[in-house]
Amino acid sequence: MTTHRFFGLTRAFPCPHHRSFAVRALAALALVVLMHPTLAADPTIKSGDGLALTLSEKTGTVVSLAAGSDVLVKPGDGTASGFLVEDIGRKASERALAGTCTPQGADVVFAAEAVDAGLALSATFRSRPTHIAVAGELRDTTGDDRAIVLTFALPLDVAGWTWGDDIRRTRPLTASESFINKSNTGEGGSHSIYPFSCLTSATTGLCCGIPLDKPIICRLSYNGPKKRYEITFDLGLSQATKKFPGRAAFQFILYRSDPGWGFRAAAKRFYEIYPDSFTCRPKQQGIWMPFTRISTIEDFEDFGFMFMEGAPEVGFDDKIGVYDFVYVEPWSIRLYLPPGTKGTPTPDEAMTDATVKQKQATDVAHAQSCATTDKTGAFNTRSYLASWAPGSKCYDFTALPDPEIPGETKASHMDKLIFDRFKKEEEKGSTLDGVYFDGFGEWVGELNYRKELWTTADFPLAFSWETRRPVQVYAFGVYEYVAHMDQALHPKGKLLMANGYLWGGYPFTAHWLDVCGNEIHWTHQRADLGFFDYRRTLAYHRPYLPLDNEDFEAFKCAKVEEYFQKCLFWGFFPSMFSPGASSFGNFWQTPEYHNRERPLFRTYVPLIRRLSEAGWEPVTFARASAPDILVERFGANDMLHITCNNPGAKDATFDLTVEADKLNLPADAEIAADLVSGRNIPVTKDGTALRFSFTLPSENTAAFWITSPKALARYYVGRAQDQAKRARDRLVADKQAKDAAMERFAKDLGPAVDGAADPQAAAGMTRAIGSLAADFAKAARPTRPEKIVADLAEAELLASRATAALLGADLAIRPDARLVQGRRSKVAVTVSLAGAGALDNCSLSLALPDGYSARPVSGAKPAKLAAGGTLETEFHVQTPFTADIGGSSEITARLTAAAPDGTPVTLTTRRAVTILVPCEISLVTAESANTFNLTFRNHADDILQGYVSVKPPVPWQLATPLKDVTLQPREVRTEPIALKGPTAAPGIYSMTASMLDLARLPIGECTLDFAVTNADRNLLKNAGFEDGTEPPLPAGPTAFWEPYATGYGLDTTEKRSGQRSIVAILGRPDTASIRPAKKGKGDSVAFNVVESPTFAGASCEAVLNQKEPRSLFIVAWSKAEEVSGSADNNYSIYVDLHYQDGTPLWGQIAPFTPGTHGWEQKSLLISPEKPIKDVKLYLLFRNHTGKVWFDDVFLGELGE
Repeated sequence: MTTHRFFGLTRAFPCPHHRSFAVRALAALALVVLMHPTLAADPTIKSGDGLALTLSEKTGTVVSLAAGSDVLVKPGDGTASGFLVEDIGRKASERALAGTCTPQGADVVFAAEAVDAGLALSATFRSRPTHIAVAGELRDTTGDDRAIVLTFALPLDVAGWTWGDDIRRTRPLTASESFINKSNTGEGGSHSIYPFSCLTSATTGLCCGIPLDKPIICRLSYNGPKKRYEITFDLGLSQATKKFPGRAAFQFILYRSDPGWGFRAAAKRFYEIYPDSFTCRPKQQGIWMPFTRISTIEDFEDFGFMFMEGAPEVGFDDKIGVYDFVYVEPWSIRLYLPPGTKGTPTPDEAMTDATVKQKQATDVAHAQSCATTDKTGAFNTRSYLASWAPGSKCYDFTALPDPEIPGETKASHMDKLIFDRFKKEEEKGSTLDGVYFDGFGEWVGELNYRKELWTTADFPLAFSWETRRPVQVYAFGVYEYVAHMDQALHPKGKLLMANGYLWGGYPFTAHWLDVCGNEIHWTHQRADLGFFDYRRTLAYHRPYLPLDNEDFEAFKCAKVEEYFQKCLFWGFFPSMFSPGASSFGNFWQTPEYHNRERPLFRTYVPLIRRLSEAGWEPVTFARASAPDILVERFGANDMLHITCNNPGAKDATFDLTVEADKLNLPADAEIAADLVSGRNIPVTKDGTALRFSFTLPSENTAAFWITSPKALARYYVGRAQDQAKRARDRLVADKQAKDAAMERFAKDLGPAVDGAADPQAAAGMTRAIGSLAADFAKAARPTRPEKIVADLAEAELLASRATAALLGADLAIRPDARLVQGRRSKVAVTVSLAGAGALDNCSLSLALPDGYSARPVSGAKPAKLAAGGTLETEFHVQTPFTADIGGSSEITARLTAAAPDGTPVTLTTRRAVTILVPCEISLVTAESANTFNLTFRNHADDILQGYVSVKPPVPWQLATPLKDVTLQPREVRTEPIALKGPTAAPGIYSMTASMLDLARLPIGECTLDFAVTNADRNLLKNAGFEDGTEPPLPAGPTAFWEPYATGYGLDTTEKRSGQRSIVAILGRPDTASIRPAKKGKGDSVAFNVVESPTFAGASCEAVLNQKEPRSLFIVAWSKAEEVSGSADNNYSIYVDLHYQDGTPLWGQIAPFTPGTHGWEQKSLLISPEKPIKDVKLYLLFRNHTGKVWFDDVFLGELGE
């Protein structure tokens, strides 16, 4: 007897005839199952790399999801999944949008209609080699305006996985939080700032994303409470969108990435999926020049100009290879009411003003045709007194620059301006290279309710969460014009450049722009890693240029070098402008400023250009052993460069491990050459990895090229030749230097610079150029000797580095070198040898500027340096009293020795060292009233004695007289001081402390502003955070202490007064301790939806409605624990205000001290130009790590 099993049933077939019949019946039944849709298996879409998504054939819900062998969603998980909709306009709850799935080859088509909801949806899931692509459309079937949230949800219980916020920050996923990195869109809306997101486990990386050329409001998030990975769209549906009436198209992708590199690997795969969004079109890269004619800059070649805003002299720029961009600002229409206009006219009245209509008829026509409106139907405008049009009140209308809007519009006007300028330059024989958009990020958060402007829209509408009505996101209207320029110019090889790159957190401009820039204020944004990481990630290989607007009287030398160092780390080109983005204090129109920083441009711009040519890559394949060291990668193979930055307050020693097998490194890559310091570090091989150790000073960057000694020497020789050629060219061109001596110098440079870059000639080249430079400096008197000497010195240094590479030598000035005005300090020079041979007669020396002196105190005698050995010489350096505190002086160290073959060699290195004050004095408030801490820091390496003076303000006196101070070398000492006297009126007072040496010469001084407050005059309510049980705490009948970003907690254990303070934590393990407490507990409370992991704090708004200008003083206390970085606006009291005429005053700050300290008072005085309407005060903690507390906040008016 033969037994067969079929569908779980057993039947005995006693003969072959019966068995044959059964087999035929089974085959027929199987065919029916395959052909009948109600019996077929649920369809699966598979990517070529193993991502498999199975949808329910009957409902479209997610049945399973697998990434290779990892099953992420199992059948029957039960969580709501697939397409979900929430009708915001009708206030309806979220519901599943059930439909059917039909296979079409390797693809699956989903179709659904909810008749009761008046919605229909169709979507196609397509299989791709590296991802699953989804394209669909949501349709309204009622003919009404709709506000719909559409979500595609993957049911994932991924507790213990990791969420990637960006290339530097991750967080463990939990079931109690929702994870998203988002920005606001206006009127309650929000969107993800990155076009992709990722979740990772030990074995799987799961990502989703949206295309950059299809702007849409989208949030990519993990919803912990609902256990869903979500792609959410805010869609407005309206018949007014004539190109897609009542419809909205959407697209997204699902893909895998390397879990070992998280968000970085997700970024790399995203670039591969959408390569057209990251095409790098500029053939050369360099810095941004705003407006100033490059021809007016003496020896402009030193600065690395490449992108000219405004195109003032196209013909000249063509000759020197600089890109020129015609300036436009298509999104703004400004109408100027004449001086003396009475009252406050409305925007409509401004448009009908007789003078405006007469003088600005075209602008009025543009406003009528394409100005946007708000939810009340009024025009979106700002009004202010225009500083460039004295006495005139400006009404600034938001123009929608969609080129398809009919009639005379701002877009059509800009088209004419742009193309007429291109034609004009062509007629002159010059070539414009592209269009520069200014103000690109302004007003991107506005919403446009003007329906007649929706008729030509190409991108989907969104909706307002406040009005629950469809709206056009204004930024998307801007992108209509950018896309128009893309189609007009890119096919012709032209470029698009913009200021305001990615403002508002919309990522879509990354698709169209070729040259990406932002005006910044570095001293305020220096610690904002999220800002710069965001731009680094979305620029990819394209140039990104920060344009710094500073007071260049104060922003100089070491501060500028820190900016350049950080730009080197990211591969950004550091550019300069002026404090007010104008001619006042303009860096390029003030020779004193740009000549002062010329050496920094000469040093850093070529290195940044080299990194840019290698190309930034998100996956570093390199890790530092010290967690605070930041690491980025540029290039691979024989152009592998790794940049490391130390953002900490202390020097850091770390190991860097590089996965060499992933980067196809040459077999002879034996050294990690820091192209900044010139140091050559031998690498060791550990299996497939390379490893080396390095000490990086605080706030410094190293740029390592991992290469062979010969390749490094060839690179340095080539650069040395370029510098020597520049010196020769300058010398030949100098009309004052045509005597025989100058001609001889020009001739003698020939052998050193002509011909191929031969590494073996490096030693002789170093000696020849060094000798020539010394003779030239003594004998030559051309008109610009300092430039030629600088060229030769640079050439000598580079040739010396080539020699060091071949010898395996590493010459360095130790990181703790310092120069102290008028005092003695130690400078140590070390040389180590990793090569096979030995160096004989080694002698180290220092070269210093005029007025300095150096004396060796150890290791001064010539010595032999064996392979693997190190020599060190310590010098005492005397700095003159005339040295500029805060400036810098360059120290040059030289090693003279005999090579293993007896050839004399000279190695050179140099370092710019900041001039320090002899005694740094600081005054800070102590916790008790009228008490302070006075700290002395002796920067010198000799004993410092002096007289201390403290001048308290009236009506106080010192409670105890101060004693004279004797400080040992580099000693730090803190002395408490107290004031006595009557109670003072509320306000801000100043106290000065100073120190004189025994010769009565000043050696240190500081001033502290401190505040005296009176609770009865505090304009803020609940300023000690005693009322309320959980955030947002009350701040009056209708006001609150609102959480800023991740918000704040309440702490009953740390407080300055009362029963509690508020606390904020960033980037620390105890961040998890801030969780919602039960109602009424109030000890550890914070919002549980984390928007950004690097922003925290609180804010409160006060309405003042001043009738006349009155000064404000603001006070707050803060305590800190292990706060990273240095003092800046990111850990501070931060105030924005509006005047009664509507104009703003932004960013008034009082920074707190980072590190660890007790309760510290900071105060801020604001003297307004006009009556103040309202004030918004922030207690900020962002872009640092650590833990801070805030308490006892005060806002008062002076003069009461």
